[in-house]
Amino acid sequence: MMRVRLTGVGRNRAAVAAVFALLLTALVTVGNATSVSADVSVNIVNFAFMPTPLTIPVGTTVVWTNQDSAGHTTTSDTGVWDSGTAAPLKKGDSFKFTFNQVGTFAYHCMIHPNMHGMIVVTGATPPPSGSPPPGGTQAFADPAFQALWAQTDANPSGHSYVWGPAPFTGGLMEDYKEAPGGKRLVQYFDKARMELNTPGGPVTAGLLSVELISGRQQNGDGTFVQRDPARVTVAGDPDNPFPTYADLAKLQGAEQDNSSSGVPITKMVNANGVAGTYAPATDDALAKTTGYDATTKHNIPKAFLDFRNSPDLGGIQAIGLAITEPVWANVKVNNTVVPVLVQAFERRVLTYTPSNPILFRVEYGNIGRAYNTWRYSTPAGGANGVPPTAMMPPVGNTPAYGRQPGQPTVKPGY
Repeated sequence: MMRVRLTGVGRNRAAVAAVFALLLTALVTVGNATSVSADVSVNIVNFAFMPTPLTIPVGTTVVWTNQDSAGHTTTSDTGVWDSGTAAPLKKGDSFKFTFNQVGTFAYHCMIHPNMHGMIVVTGATPPPSGSPPPGGTQAFADPAFQALWAQTDANPSGHSYVWGPAPFTGGLMEDYKEAPGGKRLVQYFDKARMELNTPGGPVTAGLLSVELISGRQQNGDGTFVQRDPARVTVAGDPDNPFPTYADLAKLQGAEQDNSSSGVPITKMVNANGVAGTYAPATDDALAKTTGYDATTKHNIPKAFLDFRNSPDLGGIQAIGLAITEPVWANVKVNNTVVPVLVQAFERRVLTYTPSNPILFRVEYGNIGRAYNTWRYSTPAGGANGVPPTAMMPPVGNTPAYGRQPGQPTVKPGY
């Protein structure tokens, strides 16, 4: 840990020397493909730490430089480092600290408590700047994310991914009222989003289905922004037109418990709202009703119940309770239209495709991709600026599957 205060001519000379040192440390030896990384800079500008969050490999030195006229500090929330409040950083002053431990480190300015930042230290060296990882994947934003992912997806053994082969975004700081500074670290995977409300705390996964179907974006335990329900495809190819999450809002009506009678699920719906019958389901044992979520009043086919009961596939913690009835739809998969059974649960959507190989007949929908598209690529308001009036899906209140809107996390891990 080192504090650097530069003044007058000495500051100019030191600045030149520092630039020269950075140039030397940035040199790359092409012959043996080795490189030495320069220190990583965080600027304090306009009463903010930039960039934040910052993801670095273990062993990296971070240099904070104050560009404001006002004095600031960089102070770890947990006491790991502190630039000092007795003599705060003046304009042009720098402070550096080397991170030799993997983890997520939140920090703040002692003089201006509304200023917050985050350093994410990973165990692996990231790719060179400007060179994204192969296949559009990203490095894990926090070791806790990687540890949870590894429980099911490091070696999926032929079954559907629970999260996805890798994150497809870097770490993002999203609004969450109860998180430090009103922001929490999240990262998106094909099939979910991981969340870290507090550095070092439990990893959670939001009620993404509930948000997409209702249009209520959750920005805190009891804080919501009303948007349009997501007109993003639930299953199949990216250009598959039906069903979307907004379409699933029509399938939330309470159902009678049919779990004991094994009633086959044959209802088939289309984009025009017309319900028909998928006759082959009559003879399909996996399409028969064998479960019922009494809290939300929805039947569950055997295919989905067996899948949800498997802890190796995430279990109820990852999936939640059913919030729509299961229905069949014709879905375009690999440019071929096939019948698919679809049902939304609080956190995920499950699909059953009888024509798939047996280990992939039941799969998680790509709800992480869908939610990311809805949140970042679609308008926030309702039609013509009028907030939509989509019904909020009923949500259970048992502690088996984590947080519900307005409630704190009750079980870590999802």
